[in-house]
Amino acid sequence: QKRAKAAAEKRSKAVCMIDLQSGNVLQEFPSQHEAARWLVANGKAKNMNCVSSISSVCLRKPCTTGYGCRKKAYGYDWRFIKE
Repeated sequence: QKRAKAAAEKRSKAVCMIDLQSGNVLQEFPSQHEAARWLVANGKAKNMNCVSSISSVCLRKPCTTGYGCRKKAYGYDWRFIKE
């Protein structure tokens, strides 16, 4: 378990939560999972499955509808923090 936890920490990327109107960074998280935990704890998301939505926004993955890419999740824009 220690090895798995260390590997997960090494692979995790820090993300920031951005306000859609102002473009200001509201909060920074050490990983996408921490951001998901915050969303669940504050009632913005129902469960930890929101990690995939955060990831899709950060990576700007194409939408399933075929029109453009995913621009927001749970009312916020998300970006990876450059080191």
